[in-house]
Order: sequence, then C-alpha cells, then structure tokens
Amino acid sequence: KRMDPTVQKMILSINHNHEKIKYIECRYSGPFMAVGSHAVDLLNFILPIKGIQSVLRHISIEGDGYSSMMIGRGNELINLSYTGKRHEFIFELDAVTDKSRYQLTENLIKYEKSRLVKSNKYSGYKEYFVSESKSLENTSRFVAYLEKMYLQVQGKKKSSKNITKSIETQVLMKKILEKGQKHT
Repeated sequence: KRMDPTVQKMILSINHNHEKIKYIECRYSGPFMAVGSHAVDLLNFILPIKGIQSVLRHISIEGDGYSSMMIGRGNELINLSYTGKRHEFIFELDAVTDKSRYQLTENLIKYEKSRLVKSNKYSGYKEYFVSESKSLENTSRFVAYLEKMYLQVQGKKKSSKNITKSIETQVLMKKILEKGQKHT
C-alpha cells in the first residue's frame, strides 16, 4: 500500500506544503493479521508509531477480532478501524493536517484533497472545501516494491527503509496483539 499512487501523492503534497498531520485513520475489512497488517504498516510508514494507547478487541469479529486501535503521539492521533468482513473489501485512509484533509477511498484508488479555508457561512471559522479529486489506480501494486527488495537482497542497491519498516510493522503487530489480549 505504501507504493500506491494516491499514498505517494498525499505524502508529497503534505511534505511540499509543510503540513503537519493532526489525525490519521485507516479503515480496513478482513482479518487483522491478513489485512489489518497492511493498515498498520501504512500508518507507520506515513506517521511513525511510537506506542499504542489502546486496543479494543471483540471475539465475534472475523479472524482474530481486533476492531479499533488508538495511538497518541503528542498532539497527533492515529486510529486503525476494522469495518467488517474481508468480502466487503474496504481499505481507506483519512488524514487531517493543519492545512488540509486527504481522503483515499475505493481501496486507495480515489484521491481527494480538501483545503481548510475561511468559512463563507460562519464568521471566524474555517471549513474544508474539495480542491482536488482524481482516481489513480495502481495495476502493478507490488512490482515496484518487490523489485526494490530484490535489488537490496542481491546487494545491487543500498538497503532502504522498506525492510526496516517491515520489521517495525511486525513488532507493532505483536504489541497490538499483546495489548488486545489484555483487554479482551
């Protein structure tokens, strides 16, 4: 998911405009270990996760049953939300910065950016207005990522953060499972 064009476009826009993420949420459907792991990895890629504030676990949910995770990082909030069974095929990202809101929907294919501007309706307030909307499908989602990893393993390319981030994701998954077990 890190290499999806909508994710890359959002990260470039945030960095180019010197925006600070205040809130980010990833919604997914399917088992935590199979699909939730991609959501955790994506959140950690965009805004590195330092610790886990709370995990809610419901036994009746498909697979391993994790439904919500909240992570606080100072003034930033990271949220991971389970939305249903895998066949519902939901994977979305919503990021709110100090200047914009980014919504990546339709399995990260649709990109929508809204700017926070002075409200025409309410004096002294700001509102979000859509400034850009487009679809950016990635038909070869894993090819670029796997090519980079292959070259790194072969020693033909200097190791990047991809492998480190993958290991970090596995450590985070373990912490989430442990914390969720405590609050069953």
